[in-house]
Parts: sequence; structure tokens; C-alpha cells
Amino acid sequence: MLDCIRKAEAVFFDLFHTLYSHRSSGVRGFGTSAILGIPEDEWNRLLFHGSEARAKGYVTDKYEIIRQIAHQVDPSIPESKIREAADYRESRFYEGLASLDAPKSHVIRELKMHGKKIGLISNADAVEVKGWFVSPISRLFDSVIFSYAVGHVKPEPEIYRLALDSLGVSPESSVFVGDGGSDELIGAKKLGFTTILTTEIIRDVWPEYIPERLPYADYVIDRFEQLIGL
Repeated sequence: MLDCIRKAEAVFFDLFHTLYSHRSSGVRGFGTSAILGIPEDEWNRLLFHGSEARAKGYVTDKYEIIRQIAHQVDPSIPESKIREAADYRESRFYEGLASLDAPKSHVIRELKMHGKKIGLISNADAVEVKGWFVSPISRLFDSVIFSYAVGHVKPEPEIYRLALDSLGVSPESSVFVGDGGSDELIGAKKLGFTTILTTEIIRDVWPEYIPERLPYADYVIDRFEQLIGL
């Protein structure tokens, strides 16, 4: 087990591209951008940086979420495509998260056996995480904070503080594990967390992002099992 994990009272995880990704999970099908006819890079840019309303829970309707993002690119995208993409996105996320379990659950069970409190801090809209609540791995978490439910997103300090308060721990006694998206490592480190960058998923998805995230990581792992020393 990593020394920082051994000393920690709580371990907080990011969800997307840390515990789960469509590309690494084997969930089949097209991406939302392909249905809408939008370049994938442009879709991802707007999803992560141009759709705060969905991430903070101001918009929860699945069709309006897609409509607001898609029409930033092309206002002429027809409503039929909006609805098709939204329905497909909902089912794809549900399928992926509902079956999320091994092998990462083995690591989290091991952490709990060593007395660690386990938390989740995720930027997510109301549609993306419906499947989480029926997933086998979700039962292992002592606290779950989704941005849409609390009105704050990483790296805003409020979302980390809510997570810390939910487990009754301090940032100095906590570890945050994530892929570094949304500047989450920066936010965690500023508050006093020990930060761990996991590249297991993003090395295959967005390897170009790794160098810029390294300065904010106290530790780096390329396999999830390294958290417990396997």
C-alpha cells in the first residue's frame, strides 16, 4: 500500500476517467457527438468547459442538456437528432455504470478493510450518473458528492469541503485520487489533500494531458492496483 494511503483517514475518488470510462469499459456504441454530427474534440470541449448549467444542476432535463451544448456548435441540428442523442447517451451511461464493479472494487474493498473512509467527488450531470446508484461498486462508498446535486464543481473549494464534512475528516488526513480533469488535482492540493494522479485510463484516451497534470500530483500511478501495492 502506498505510504500516503496507509497514513490517510479517508480516500476520495473522482469517477469519470478514474473509476470509469466508456472507452475502457467495453460499452459498445457510438459517442453522442457522432449522432449529432459534431466533431468529437469540439463536443468534448463544450461538455467539459461550456456546459456549467448541467454540471451544477441548473439544467437536469436530458434533452435540454444536449440541446444547449449542440446548438452552441450548430443551431440547425434538428430536434429529432437532439432527442435521439439524449436517449442514447442516457442508456449508454446507465449501462456502463450499472455494471461497474471489478477489478477496481477489489482495491476499494481492501482500503475499507484497512479502516479507510471512502468518498466520491465527481463533476456530473443528473443524467450521466443514474446507473451509479444501482452499480455494485457504489455500495462501497461512505460518501458520494455529485456536482449537479450540490451546485458546485471541481476545482471549486466548496465541493471538496462538502465531501470532507460528509466524512468528518480534514484535507490533511485525506487523499484525492483522479485523472486530473477539470483541474481537480489543483483544487484538492490547494486545500491540503495529498493528490494521486492515475493515468490508467487517460494514457489511452488523452495522453497529451498527462504532462500538464503532473505538477499537481504528489504521487502518480498507472494501474489502480498500485494504491494497495499490487
